[in-house]
Amino acid sequence: MKELIRIWAFAVKELRTIFRQKRLLGTLVLGPFLILLLFGVGFKGGQVPIRTIVVVPGATATQEVERYRQAFGTGTFQIVDVTRDEPAARARLDRRQVDAVVVLPGDAFDTIYGGHQAQIAVLVNEIDPVRRSWIDYNTFVAGSGINRSIVTEALREGKSPTQQLGATADRLDARAQQLRADVEGGDAAAARGTIAQMRSDTALARALTGGALSSLETAGQSLGARAAADVVGRVNGELDRVDADLNALESSTDPTQRRQAAAQLQNDTGALKADGDKIAAIPAEVLVSPFDAKTRNVAPNEPRYVAFYAPAVIALLLQHLAITLIALSVVRERLLGALELFRVAPVSTPTIVVGKTIAFAVVGGLVALALVVLANRGLGVPAIGNVRDLWESIGVLLVAALGLGFLIGVVSRTENQAVQLAMLSLIASTFFGGFFIALDQLEPFAWALSYLLPVTYGIRNLQDVMLRGAPPEPLYLYPPLALGLVCYVVGTVLFRRQLRPR
Repeated sequence: MKELIRIWAFAVKELRTIFRQKRLLGTLVLGPFLILLLFGVGFKGGQVPIRTIVVVPGATATQEVERYRQAFGTGTFQIVDVTRDEPAARARLDRRQVDAVVVLPGDAFDTIYGGHQAQIAVLVNEIDPVRRSWIDYNTFVAGSGINRSIVTEALREGKSPTQQLGATADRLDARAQQLRADVEGGDAAAARGTIAQMRSDTALARALTGGALSSLETAGQSLGARAAADVVGRVNGELDRVDADLNALESSTDPTQRRQAAAQLQNDTGALKADGDKIAAIPAEVLVSPFDAKTRNVAPNEPRYVAFYAPAVIALLLQHLAITLIALSVVRERLLGALELFRVAPVSTPTIVVGKTIAFAVVGGLVALALVVLANRGLGVPAIGNVRDLWESIGVLLVAALGLGFLIGVVSRTENQAVQLAMLSLIASTFFGGFFIALDQLEPFAWALSYLLPVTYGIRNLQDVMLRGAPPEPLYLYPPLALGLVCYVVGTVLFRRQLRPR
């Protein structure tokens, strides 16, 4: 019972020390929220447009220039000028007035006819690797768009054989119906005339099939073009069956066999018509891009940039707050001579440690509550998870951070040292805690440092609870408790040595 009273006494002492400092309280609550607020108001998210100058050669036709402008002027590229003066454009790039200069090839068609790809040079003046990667990606997208538009136009122009094939197949089907009527009506002369016309149409259809197949194989190798080529190739077999039906009609004299052959001919021309219409109806855009891929987010919540980063900011602020408060408390008592009193007082080292932990855990919990409520109500950050899961995430973060802060306070000799070590932990947390760089982008050897930081677990747990509505994973819930316990054990052993009478 005495130990509980002593623990409570140390906890109340630390709480009174904090609550007497009105400015400190305001800083603890309003300071982090103002940081969140400024971040939410000032961060617009996304990538800024790439200011671009397009340099066209002197012989480039206006239509070609417009095509390139449309290809590079959509999405992230923002066309600010189209010029024929490449040196002037490069000078503006050197002065960083623009982000990119697109130099179009002057002999594109000659290069293509020579069997080589025409090169579009995209000049940049960028030292940011992330920004450079973003420009490279958009350059690839723009180049793919140009190639797709050229292939689409080629297919559109090359579809004339397929369209004629569809019309010829329709004509063959109509004449097969007429031929069947002539055969069933016993009009031999009309039937012979229709058969002659159909033989002429099948010969034309074969020629059109060859032209359409050559056009599709030459103009594109996409899945849509290959599928259309397969259908065109199937038409040849259907034409063979039509010719066989016509031969049967001409060679047979039995009325029953002729009627059967006429009926079979109508079925075969119907199949030919179906395939011919299918080919003729496919747009060139579908041949080039047969699939349309769209993402569908199945997450329970799709936060904005500010809402996504808010839990990480809260975790980072809580860690730094806990480390700084308890570290400075330990150092301050050493500098003020309080350790001399503790040496002769009937209190144990664990009593002092537990009392301080309770006090600063209460302060951290109150600050966490204020930050979560203000972020949710003031910035619209969702908090869709269970309240118990939320406090479990905050609790393990505070335990680990207080343990690390206590160890920092024990090994620090002055307040300046404690502040410097706390700042080093903050900097390390920013780079290795998953705040703005995902952990899977780090080398494996750097993960050891990442998982020694309480904020690594706090960010993951708070994002899961607040944004996904999911409970913390055990892998991120128990290790920070072990981390805090190890820090407390090491710190308590060192602190006990400092309390020994000299």
